[in-house]
Amino acid sequence: MFLFKSLTAKFIFMGMIMLAFIASYITATYTFTHHMKGESKRINLAGRERMLLVEIAKHLLEIADMPLPGERTNIVEDMKKEMNMYEEILFGLRDGSEKHGLSPIHSHARDAIKQNYKLIDMWQKVQKPEIERMMNMPDKRKAREFNQIIIYGYIKEIDKLATLIEKHTEKEIKDFDTFRYYAFGFFFIGTGFIIFYIRQSIVKPVRKLTDVAAEVERGNFDVRVDVKGRDEIGILSEHYNQMAQTLALLFMEKASHLRELVALNQISAAASKSLTLETMLNGIMDAIMELEPLRLEKKGAIFLCDEDKKTLKLIVSCNFSDEHAGLCSTVPYGECLCGLCAEEGKIIFSDSSVQDRRHTGTYSDIKEHGHIILPLKSRDKMLGVLCLYLSAGIKLSDREIEMYKSISDIISVSMQNALNYEKTQQSEAGLRDAQRIAHLGNWDWDIVNNILYWSDEIYRIFGLEPQEFGSTYEGFLNSVHPDDREFVKNSVDKALYEKMPYSIDHRIVLPDTTKRIVHEQAEVTFDENGKPIKMAGTVQDITERKKLAEQLREYSQHLEEKVKERTKELEDVNLAIQADNQELQAKRIEAEEAKLQAESANRAKSDFLANMSHELRTPLNSIIGFSEVMRDGMAGTVTDEQKEYLNDIWESGKHLLRLINDILDLSKVEAGKMELELSEFDVGETIRSCLLLFKEKTMKHSIKLSEDVSANIGSITADERKIKQVILNLLGNAFKFTPDGGSVRVQARLVHSSQSTVHGQQRSSQFTDHSSQIEEKSSAVNREQRTVNNRDFIEISVEDTGIGIAPEDMENLFKPFHQLESVLTKQYEGTGLGLKLCKDFVELHGGKIWAESKVGKGSKFVFVIPIRQLLTQPSQERGSQ
Repeated sequence: MFLFKSLTAKFIFMGMIMLAFIASYITATYTFTHHMKGESKRINLAGRERMLLVEIAKHLLEIADMPLPGERTNIVEDMKKEMNMYEEILFGLRDGSEKHGLSPIHSHARDAIKQNYKLIDMWQKVQKPEIERMMNMPDKRKAREFNQIIIYGYIKEIDKLATLIEKHTEKEIKDFDTFRYYAFGFFFIGTGFIIFYIRQSIVKPVRKLTDVAAEVERGNFDVRVDVKGRDEIGILSEHYNQMAQTLALLFMEKASHLRELVALNQISAAASKSLTLETMLNGIMDAIMELEPLRLEKKGAIFLCDEDKKTLKLIVSCNFSDEHAGLCSTVPYGECLCGLCAEEGKIIFSDSSVQDRRHTGTYSDIKEHGHIILPLKSRDKMLGVLCLYLSAGIKLSDREIEMYKSISDIISVSMQNALNYEKTQQSEAGLRDAQRIAHLGNWDWDIVNNILYWSDEIYRIFGLEPQEFGSTYEGFLNSVHPDDREFVKNSVDKALYEKMPYSIDHRIVLPDTTKRIVHEQAEVTFDENGKPIKMAGTVQDITERKKLAEQLREYSQHLEEKVKERTKELEDVNLAIQADNQELQAKRIEAEEAKLQAESANRAKSDFLANMSHELRTPLNSIIGFSEVMRDGMAGTVTDEQKEYLNDIWESGKHLLRLINDILDLSKVEAGKMELELSEFDVGETIRSCLLLFKEKTMKHSIKLSEDVSANIGSITADERKIKQVILNLLGNAFKFTPDGGSVRVQARLVHSSQSTVHGQQRSSQFTDHSSQIEEKSSAVNREQRTVNNRDFIEISVEDTGIGIAPEDMENLFKPFHQLESVLTKQYEGTGLGLKLCKDFVELHGGKIWAESKVGKGSKFVFVIPIRQLLTQPSQERGSQ
C-alpha cells in the first residue's frame, strides 16, 4: 500500500489516474474518428474513380462517332480533365493528397496498397496511352472494344480496391471496439483499486476514530486509536490518543473535585438547618462522619473557645466514651493538641498519638491514632477548635489538607452566624422586656412608601395583638381621638416641613372604645434635597400619670379652699408630687435608653437579614449546581425517576435563590443602601431583549406577545438593570396569570409631566392623601424641584388578558410578602416580593407605578420614570416627582 504524507496527496494521485485514463480514451476516440473520416473519403474516391472511367469511356464513344470539330474539342477537354482527376485520385490514394484531405494508406493495409499500385501500373502502361491514342485517331470499333475492356475489366479492379479498403476499415473498427472493451475493463479494475485504497487508508481509520469517540462519549477514556500513517488521519489519531489520555486525567481530577464539592455541600446543608449553636454543630459533626472522601476513624469533637478563661469547652463529640468526654470537657489553652491549636491558631497534624509528645490526654480505652486539629476563626477571632481522628501513620496530601480547611471555614461562618443570632435574640428580648416595663414602644415610618413599623409594645398600648394588622399612618390616625386628630396632624406636618421634632400628649381610642392618653415624640430624617424620607419616634402610655395629675389638680383646688387648715398636708402632697416627678423623669430616661436599644435592634435585624441572605445563597448555589450536574448525567447515569427528583431539587433551589435575592434587595432598599447605577441605554432594545426571554412560553402556551414602542423614545438615563428587572417581573406576572391562547402586550411612549397620564392619573392606594400633602409642601419649600415637574417622562405598560384583580385586592398589590388570596390565584406560586421591588425600583428613579384591572378581563400595570435623572437628585430619592 502506498504511503502518502497527506490526504491531499492521496486524492491528487487518484485524480491523476482517473484523468490519465479519461484523456487517453478521449485521444484514442478522436484519432480513430478522424482516421475513419479519411477511410470514408478513400472509399468515396474509389467509387468516383469508377465513375470517371465510365465517363472517359462514354467520351471515347462520342469522339468515335465523328462529331463536329467544335464539339470534338469540348469532348477532348472534358476527357483530359477527367483523366487528370482520375490520375490525381489514383496517386492520392497511394501517396496522400492535401487537396482531397487524404493521408497515405496505412502500411498494414497491404492488399489495398498492392491493388492501388496495380491500378497505377495499369493506368500508366495501358489505359492512359491507349486513351490518348484513341483521342487522336478515333476508331469507332476500337472505341467500343476499349469501352468493354474498361467496363468489365478495369472497373472490376477499381471495385476490388474499394472492397479491400472497406474490409480494412471494418477490421480497424473491430480493433477499436476491442480497444474500448479493454479500456473499460481497465477502468473498472482501476476504480476497484481506488475504492479499496480509499477504504483501507481513509474509511477504516475514520471508522476507528468514530468507534473510539463513541467509547469516549460513554466515559471510557482508556481506549486508543490503532492507526499508523503519516497523513492527517494518522496525525489526528495520535492527537486523539493524547486527548483521551488527557481527558482521563482531567476526569479523574474533576471527579475527585466533585466528590470534595459534594462533601462541602453536605457540610453546608447541615450548617444551614438550624441557627441554634449546639443543634447546628451536632448536625455538622454527623455530616462529617458520613463523608466518604475523608479518611477518618468516625471519631471527633468540636470545642468552643472561652477567651476570658483561655479554655476550650467541649460542645459536640462523636464516639467518645464517658471517660474520654469527661477528660476533654474543659481543655486549657496550650494543653494537649487541641489546646495548642487554640493557643497558636494554626492547624495541628499528628500521625501518632503514641509517638507525638504533644498529645498529653490519656484514657483507659485509648488506641494509637492520628489527629488533625483545625482552628475555627471568624475575622482572626478564635471561635473554637475542630478535632478529627485519623488512622495511625496516615500522611495527608496538600489537597486533603485544603479540603479540611474548607470544612473548618464553613463551620466558622456557621458558628459566627449562630452566635450573632443568639445575641440578636437576647437583644430583642431585652428590648421587649424594657418596653413592656416602661409601657414604651418605638415606631418607624417609611414616608416614601407609607409603611409604618410598630414594636409589640405599641400594639399592646393600642389594645391590639402584636402584628394583628399591617400598620400604616392612616391606621394610626384612625386610632387617635377625633378631637385630637387635627392637633396630631399639625404636629407631624411641622416636623416634616419645618424640621421641628415634636413631643406631644394626645388621646387614643382602643377597639373596645376605651380612651387612653399617650406621650409621643419623634424626629424626621431628610434626604440631601431636604425632602422627608423617614420618621422615627416613641409612644408611652401616660394614662395613669395623667389621671394622677388630674387628681392632683382637683386636690390642689380643694387645698386652696382649706390652705390655712391643711398646710402641712399640702406640703406632704407636694413632696409626694416631687417624688413622682423624679420617678417620671427616671422613666423618661429609661424610655430614651429603650429607644436607643430599639434603633440598635432594628439595625441588627436588617444586618442579620442581609448577612443570612448572603450566607444562604452559598449552599443554595452548590445545591443548584450539583443537582444540575447530576440531572444532566455528568456525575454518572441516572434513572428517569431520579432525574425527575433532581429536576425538582434544581427548580426548588432556583425558586428559593430568587426568593433570597428578592429579600436581599428588599433589605437593601429598607436599609437605604440601594443605589442607582445610571447609564444611557436604548429603551426599545431593552424591551425587546426582555421579550426574547418569553418566546418559549408564547409558543408553549399559544400566548400572543406584541410590542408597541414609540419611535421617538430613543435613549434614557437610568439604572438599566433595575428597569429591566421591573419589566421582567411585570411580564412574568402577565404570563403566569394569562391562560393559554391569551395575549400580552408591552407599550412604551414619551409623556410630559403636564399630561394627564403622569399627573392626572389616579394614584394607587399606596399613595395616601397625606403623601400628596407632603409632595405639595415639599415642592413649595424647595423651589429647585419645579424643573422636575416640567421634564419629560417615559411611560411603560404591560397589559394581559388574564384573570384580573378584584377591586378590594388592589390596595395590597405592592405590599411585601403579600399574595392575593383567591380561588383563582392559589394555584400560582410566588413570594409576594416582585411587585414590591418593582415599586421600590421605580420610586428610586423618581417615578411611580400603578395597576388597572377588571376581574376576568385582564390587568394593566403602568410605571412612569423621568427620561433623565437630575444631577441634584440622589440615588436614594423616593416618592413621586
